[in-house]
Amino acid sequence: MKKEVKRLPDAHLQAAKDMLPKHRKKKNCKKCYDRGYIGTTDDNMLVPCTQCVDGDALLKEWKEYVKKFPELVELYGDSLEDKPEAAEGADAKKAKSAVLPGSRGFVAKAATQHPSSSTHIRRGAI
Repeated sequence: MKKEVKRLPDAHLQAAKDMLPKHRKKKNCKKCYDRGYIGTTDDNMLVPCTQCVDGDALLKEWKEYVKKFPELVELYGDSLEDKPEAAEGADAKKAKSAVLPGSRGFVAKAATQHPSSSTHIRRGAI
């Protein structure tokens, strides 16, 4: 059974949207149409673009923001603690492609990218 998570209030969603421009790596992006985010989840949480946003820096700023509001700490406080690095192997690979702890929607690595997209050789390449 899926764990029930309360929806993020709209005021905090807007604050997350306001954080994005500071952490964008590219000016133009076709994936997110220059917004910096792909969309929102069912829990009203932002899904940042994995191509043009520095997910680690954004997550760090988001954790600091959450700590300022007791109602957010109550909702997401259990996932704010930094967990030790996962052991090498399959567990480490799975941890890197999953949603980061404390983020509830902030994704640093593209879990949905095709695995061969980084090793694809274009036609005509030498």
